[in-house]
Amino acid sequence: MNRTATPGALDPTAFRALTFDVVGTLIDFETGIPRDRVLHVAQSQYHDIVPARALGLATIWVERRHDREGWGATPAPQEAAEPDLRITSLAELVTLHRRFG
Repeated sequence: MNRTATPGALDPTAFRALTFDVVGTLIDFETGIPRDRVLHVAQSQYHDIVPARALGLATIWVERRHDREGWGATPAPQEAAEPDLRITSLAELVTLHRRFG
């Protein structure tokens, strides 16, 4: 279903998929960095973790709402993706980096 006002324009879901396809191409060809060397750290399952996992990127989910129900201001993903690591704050990421980095 096309939810845009412009005939033939991409609906939001298709546009989002195309955007992440472009990002994947940039990672592969523009940076020369293999995807298995890229770490995506983000808060949103919908905007970040699900698409990053689909691109084959390692992920850290900053689960700021770990102690609350729901997804907050971001849309709920159709299906949540399992990140490589879950943390509850960027301060926790800094601590981990200092300890193991």
